[in-house]
Amino acid sequence: MSCALYDQIQAAEELQMLPKIRSSHKPYFGELYNVIPQLINPLITLEIADTLTGLQENVITTMLNLTICVNNERVIVKHPSTIHLHANSLKAGTIKTRRNDTTTLFTISDLVSNRLCTATKNVGIVVSKGAIEVILKMIREEKVVDETWVLDVVSCMLISIKKSKCSAVLRDNCLSILYTICTKDLTLLEVIRDDETKEVTLSEMLKEDIVASKAKRTAKTILNMIDQP
Repeated sequence: MSCALYDQIQAAEELQMLPKIRSSHKPYFGELYNVIPQLINPLITLEIADTLTGLQENVITTMLNLTICVNNERVIVKHPSTIHLHANSLKAGTIKTRRNDTTTLFTISDLVSNRLCTATKNVGIVVSKGAIEVILKMIREEKVVDETWVLDVVSCMLISIKKSKCSAVLRDNCLSILYTICTKDLTLLEVIRDDETKEVTLSEMLKEDIVASKAKRTAKTILNMIDQP
């Protein structure tokens, strides 16, 4: 590992602690010129090799801490590489990185200006118009995620749930997405039915004592949906 890379990792580790230590530091980041790009760029230029998981984790954690401040959210989401960075983190990050990544994306989407669907009825329209297939095709072409993740949205969520046994937040977010898209397009339930026959992902999850009651309720609701004629 080069000295420059080691210094970046050490700096990122110290940086992600600052917003935790003193909340008054949070707005300061967004006000400084070019700070967010400097935070993101090392991961984009280095393309997140396996040896950079520490750097990746600290940068994503820093971004999560900073998004608590609304002004920082706006600055972060305007950076052209933000989505690319988060996609890479969901693909290759540690459990902690992926957990913080999904929470950051959820926090950013809390701003109305960052939402693609600002009304509930629009979600069904987006699904019916084939937006999910288009997005997945774009992901495939850009090679953002492994091909086993892009069979379809439901398969992606089931794989994530299975891989996130140590991450309640990641699992809950995936279940929420799974429930929402399946209620808008009932044909997607066939994928879950097939998974229950082969992998029993949701049924096995219900047996785990560490799973929160909310997650279990969502999973039971989805399983009840696939049992309906």
